[in-house]
Parts: sequence; structure tokens; C-alpha cells
Amino acid sequence: MRKICIVVFFFLLWGTSGISARAIGARDFLFLRTIGQFRGLYEIRSALDADFALDVSSCSDGTDNRLLQLYRAGNVNQQKFSFSTLGRGVCQIRAAHTGSRLCAAAEGRETDGSLEQVLFMDPGISNLSGGVSALAGWVLEYAGDGAWYIRAREGEYLTCAGAYNGAQVTLNAFTGEENQQWILEKTTRSDTDYQETDLPNPYEEGGSWEDRVLFVDIGGSRETLSAKTLAGWLVKTDGHALAPDSEAVSVYAASLAEKYDTKGKPRTFLTSYGEEITLKMGNYGWALDQAALVEQILSMLLSDWETNTATVTAEWSQRGAVREETTDIGKTYVEVDLSGQKVWLYKDGQLLVSTDCVTGTRGTEYATPGGVYRLYGKESPSILVGEDYRTPVDFWMPFNGGIGLHDATWRSAFGGDIYLTNGSHGCVNLPYDAARQIYETISVGDPVVCYYYEYKEE
Repeated sequence: MRKICIVVFFFLLWGTSGISARAIGARDFLFLRTIGQFRGLYEIRSALDADFALDVSSCSDGTDNRLLQLYRAGNVNQQKFSFSTLGRGVCQIRAAHTGSRLCAAAEGRETDGSLEQVLFMDPGISNLSGGVSALAGWVLEYAGDGAWYIRAREGEYLTCAGAYNGAQVTLNAFTGEENQQWILEKTTRSDTDYQETDLPNPYEEGGSWEDRVLFVDIGGSRETLSAKTLAGWLVKTDGHALAPDSEAVSVYAASLAEKYDTKGKPRTFLTSYGEEITLKMGNYGWALDQAALVEQILSMLLSDWETNTATVTAEWSQRGAVREETTDIGKTYVEVDLSGQKVWLYKDGQLLVSTDCVTGTRGTEYATPGGVYRLYGKESPSILVGEDYRTPVDFWMPFNGGIGLHDATWRSAFGGDIYLTNGSHGCVNLPYDAARQIYETISVGDPVVCYYYEYKEE
């Protein structure tokens, strides 16, 4: 009698739709033969993280789609399924929101003979276009600890890429890993059929990148971008995809420029007279390369990171001498007192040149403007060209458009009140030796500080 029972057991086991004896033990067999126990609706949750359930995406309009994914469980019918037996240990799995069947379509055989399959939801189980067989038969194999393997009748197993919103669900060969194990959670029908899950934002809560943090290094400072901020910089396109929002990132880059740029902003300056003044004009200072920063951030938004933290380093379109709390001028600069007609050259804080000068004629269009400027060139020799002149000089140092420092050997005197009636066309005229020494000392990028200073004579 015992031999007969054993023979019947293995006969039934072998006849269960070709289920491999490798995966099915006596206990598994009992579960397979009682598929009717799964009555009602179930959420199919991942054993990796039971907070995430099988989800039929792109169904907010009530239509079916060939894409299955994991998504954080939300008590919505697109995440609920029913099981019904087809006999011989095989069942079909239907979506609660449409009644469509979970199917595996055989698309052909690989060179090694294995069957390649794809998942989709289909209202019927006849044929796909082209006469490709659509299979809606599934086998539940008990994995232990309350978890199940879900196997297509042709042999591959329901597998998720991970436990996060939008994780892909595919069919793969058996591995026994947790990403092939599923928890069947008993549930009831919800009042909500659909929720928007077809384009999950990976930076939002439950997303695969919800723990990401992007740092922006700016000189000696650091800005922090949380996943919540980064989530707001992904938008849905007309082509039904997620794309970086370049406009939003540009607004952010502009806000950093407003915070960290010094170019064109008022700054204080300690004159050679020992008094502090405020200068509001000029082209000198630090300027963030906003376009480059935008490109850096955009390239990071949808790229793979080695860890959950990454850093981009801001670039500068223009640099100052130093980045200090009180000044960006540093200790090497040319100082021009446009009122007193004086020029000083400081190198590393040491005074190297002190000389008289002649600047643009006061009260005319040629008056030399005040402000802090950046020396943008040096040329020796050079020819100064204007509407009615062409003048050779040995040392040309431009800092504000066509305005610069240069030698003026045609002048026999400098300083005093010359600039009131016989000034230059805007340039700072210098004695030859002073111009030479300044030329040999300063570098492109160094600041030139110009101001009108009405000081009191002792």
C-alpha cells in the first residue's frame, strides 16, 4: 500500500505541467494542488521590501500596458490581483482594475535553446500579432517563510530589479534570490482604481534615488541639494519620459551667482590715505560660470552615481585675486586717485611705485570713470588709435574698454590740475619709468582701483 502511495505521488508531481522535481518538494506540491486557497484579491509584494508591490503602470487612463513594475503599495486596484486555477497546478493571474490577465509571450528561442519571454497584461489569451503564442498560465512554488516563486508555465520566474518605485519586473531563469520571491498579501478592493505610477520620479520618497545628496562646491563654500530638491528638477516630456528641467536649474545657478559673485557689486576699499571708501562700479571680481554649472547639474540628474553622494565643482567665468569675507582685491593692485592725480602700485602689500599722473579731462565725456576694474591685457610696444590720433607707446595696460594705463612721453609734467583743462581721452597717462615698472610688475587679472576722493589738505 505504501509503494502505491509513493508511485501516485510522483505521478501527480510529474504531471503538474512539467514542474521540475528540483523546485518542488512534498510540501510545495500540496500548495500547488490547493491553488484554490487563494480566493479574493491579493497584493503581490516583493520579499526584498514588503512596502513595494507589483504595479501595472501607465494605466491611469484605464488602458492596459505591457509594463509591470514595483511601486510603493498604495491601496489602489492596479496593484491588486486575483488567482484562479486552470488545473494541474496552473493558475491565471488577473488584474483587479481591468480583469486583464498577466501573460508571458514566447518571442523565440536563443541559440542555447532557452525560451525568451516578455511580460504584459492582456484582456484575452488568444494570440499576439504575428501569431505568437500568449501564455497566461502561472505556477506558484513555495519558497519558505511565507514567500512564493511565481513561474511562467514555460519555465522562467517573475523577477524584480530591486525594491524601489519604478523597479522593472521581468522573467528570468531561476536563481532563488529574494528578488524572485513574492509575498501574497490578502486585500480587498479599493475605491481607487488608478494612481499615477507610470513615470515614477526616482528622487521622490520610495524612489531608487531617494537618499541621494548632491553637493556644489564653490570656492571654500558648499551648497547641498537634497533628493527632494533634485526631484523637482525632473519633468515629464511630451514623449512620455522624464527629463531634466534646464530652466529650473538655470534659476538655481542664477541664485548662486547672486550669492557668490562679487563682479559689479559694491565693495569697500582702504585707500593709501588710510580711509575706507565704497566703490560701486567696475568689471572686476568673481563671476560664476552659470552655463557650465547648469550643464554639470543636468548631467548628474539622470546618471549613475557610485554612492548616494556626489559633488560638482563650480567654475568661474572670471576670477578675483582672493575670496575673503571683506575683500576680493587682495594685496597686489594699482590704485588711482582721480581727484589727487596720484597712482600707487602695491605688490604683495608692499608699495613699489608712487607717482603723479594725468587722467581724462574732468567734466567732459573723456573723464576717467571710477570703480574697480580688471586688467585684461598688456602690450609692449603698442599704438593707441582714436578718431583723430594714432599714438605709439611702449607700455599699454588696458582695464576698462579703451581706457588703460600707459606711458606718455609727450608730456613734460604730471599731476596737479592738468587734468582739469588738458587731460587725456580717458587713459591714465604716466611718466615713462613709472609705466615701465608697473608694466613689469602687474599681471593680467590684477585689479585697478580708480576713485574720486575729495580729501582735506593739512
